[in-house]
Amino acid sequence: MSLLALKSESDKARRAQAEKGEESPPKEYVIFPRIDQKTCLKSIYTANLQPIIIEPIHDGDELKTNLPQIEKVMSDEKYKGRILCVLSTTSCFAPRVYDSVAEIAKLCKEHKVGHVINSAYGLQCTRISNDIVNADRVGTVDVIVSSTDKNFMVPVGGSIVYSTTQKLNRDDPKVPRVNMIEKINKLYPGRASSAPIIDLFITYLEMGELNLKALLRERKENFAYLNEQLHELMPKYGERVLETSKNNKISIAATLTALNEKVFMPNNINATFFGSYLFHRRVSGVRVCASSKGALSTVGESKFINYGTHCDDYADLPYFTSAASIGQTKREIDLYVHRLDEAFQHFYQ
Repeated sequence: MSLLALKSESDKARRAQAEKGEESPPKEYVIFPRIDQKTCLKSIYTANLQPIIIEPIHDGDELKTNLPQIEKVMSDEKYKGRILCVLSTTSCFAPRVYDSVAEIAKLCKEHKVGHVINSAYGLQCTRISNDIVNADRVGTVDVIVSSTDKNFMVPVGGSIVYSTTQKLNRDDPKVPRVNMIEKINKLYPGRASSAPIIDLFITYLEMGELNLKALLRERKENFAYLNEQLHELMPKYGERVLETSKNNKISIAATLTALNEKVFMPNNINATFFGSYLFHRRVSGVRVCASSKGALSTVGESKFINYGTHCDDYADLPYFTSAASIGQTKREIDLYVHRLDEAFQHFYQ
């Protein structure tokens, strides 16, 4: 809906220019710093737009925003006036780290390009929230989208669309700015269930401000605790935790390379079986990423190698990810690490 609202306003401005005898190209592209999450790409294609996929930069274990490439695309005459927005991401699975939203916002402001931020998990992380506030202060941020279930522990199905600015029609300062939230409200076809709103409202009333703040503090402490526990466990089996905790405060990745070489490959077992094994022992949420061995994955019209790893050629495959999300307790982390230890013991028997 956010992309459709931006496109609608862009088309409206283009028609107004045409009435004055001024021609301008249609905005048909979205710059998309690669994150392997299908919904983002599907939303671009659904809005009848084309993604310009920007591969991340490898910095140690981290996969970071390729700012020079984004700026290069914005400056390219081929795309001049044709880029609707950048669709950036703040919450993602390690080893991908948060997009540099403040720097992207500056580029968007300089090149008069829109900026939509996918911040699905972001409201539970103070670092992400601060980055978004800073991005809005220094540059262009049109809309932020977050999930209700991932941030407030309500049933799946709701999202929050929010914006602190009215920065549309940036190409023509004489045209009144548009309230993005109001625009999205008017575009929305209606007939959706009110359940997500009621769930969130009831949760707010029960939780209260003090409990919510306490949960946010506890989540931050749990992330550090989970990271510490994994650093203690993984070397025991010849594995290591990928060093991404500086710029990803929710997700943690650890290698499965030794287990893959010693157990899975000799027995012709796909490394993703490790996640299935844990799931059947009541450990949910573990995500195993392995090499696709050259096979392509297709999302819309885009094709990828090693889809799920956020790049074509990550060095430490396979790996698995864990997360410290709101509502988690230290007891649950202890139980998870214990079952993880048991899983390694099982495969090495």
